[in-house]
Amino acid sequence: MRTTLLPSSPACVLVQMEAQIIGDAPSYRRMRRHSLGPVAMATIESVPQRVRALLDEVPATAEEGVQLHLVHAGRLAVEQGRGATVASAGQVLFYDAARPFRFEYPDPFSVSIVQIPKRVLGFDSSRLAALASHPVGARSGIGFVLGALLSRTAQVGQNLDPVGREAVAAAIVDVVALLGDSQLGRTPPAELHQRGLAAAANEYILSHLADPLLGPDVIARELAVSVRTLHAVFESEPDTVARTIAKLRLGAVRRSLADTSFSHLPVSAIARSWGFTSSAHFSRSFRQAFGMSPTEWRRAALGGNLTDEP
Repeated sequence: MRTTLLPSSPACVLVQMEAQIIGDAPSYRRMRRHSLGPVAMATIESVPQRVRALLDEVPATAEEGVQLHLVHAGRLAVEQGRGATVASAGQVLFYDAARPFRFEYPDPFSVSIVQIPKRVLGFDSSRLAALASHPVGARSGIGFVLGALLSRTAQVGQNLDPVGREAVAAAIVDVVALLGDSQLGRTPPAELHQRGLAAAANEYILSHLADPLLGPDVIARELAVSVRTLHAVFESEPDTVARTIAKLRLGAVRRSLADTSFSHLPVSAIARSWGFTSSAHFSRSFRQAFGMSPTEWRRAALGGNLTDEP
């Protein structure tokens, strides 16, 4: 069986895989792919197997990339160079997608595989070697943030609009780069803490967009920090906490309005389902963000008359 992990853009390395099933159990394979700008992600569930990378089939023009596995269930052994590195459920493994590698899944498994161009990460060989030397625990510290972010992305990634995909990709890149710095002790503890808080806050926002009570006080309480600390963390982010929530909510509503499965619902009901409590405020915000009313957007999108995003 041959599997191709397609990149989300020419910036990713196109890695083709050859897999051999272990044992005689009935074969099954379920895959979901998410394109997140320069970041490519695939979530796979299947039977025990051995997998080999076919790097001789990678286009010569492709950029080199870093790959990581988050193990949701089962076990994974990655062999690259000398020996193998083993991870179990709740752990993340890193490796160099530009060098020969092999996987072995000895049990039925569920994993998320993420591919990021080295150029985007700014990784040198020492940072990648430090990350690839052992599995990263996903139950504490920065590893917890990465595990939570990837798990949530695996669930909702295919439903994110361009703004959401951009936000998630930026968060993944930042947390992976942060892990690389922390392994080498290059980033001061205070900065590690601040960047980790920002990533955790963004992940929490994405996971709770539909909650009408979502706001700085709720997020700060969840992260066990003061509201002042949370606002200070977002001073280095593209938007404030409130603006981040509003942009992602508006994108979610716009996506739902263009979905025929929700065409029987009033615009106000869809807005409420994404946490907007005031119809008037929602309508003003939507028009300011996208240049037309929610009703106009829905009519154009469902009628096939929308050629460009507003």
